[in-house]
Amino acid sequence: MKNFIPDTQKQIIIFDRLELYRDFVINLTHYITHYYIDDGSFDKEDVEKFFDWCYKRVCDEFHEEDINFYGNEKLKNYLKKYFYKTYFFGEVKQKDDDYFSFWNGLFIPSAIKENNKINLLIEIYSLFDETINSRKKENLFIEN
Repeated sequence: MKNFIPDTQKQIIIFDRLELYRDFVINLTHYITHYYIDDGSFDKEDVEKFFDWCYKRVCDEFHEEDINFYGNEKLKNYLKKYFYKTYFFGEVKQKDDDYFSFWNGLFIPSAIKENNKINLLIEIYSLFDETINSRKKENLFIEN
């Protein structure tokens, strides 16, 4: 298993997990961009219910592979805040493809040139890792 150690941090990043975490965010992005109807009739409560539905659906898919992200409220809140600010209620609406490009690019450490993106990768990686590490402690997750 290859590891990437950013110069600015002591966090070890495991490449196999990067792919797993990227897949989670890409699937979430797909559900949000594919099923959201931006007709101006959704209030904050409707958007929250919609986001929760999308998040649960992705968690359900990963649970089928014995990976349980349901209880990671920090991760859920982080992603909810991101999509609230950039997708649902952002001042500038980006194209849906821009969200996929952003997440795909973020999870390729060798392609990252800016320190702020490295820090962002480490931040979100750490949030995802809380789930994996807690499962390993409980012996509920077996890593190959």
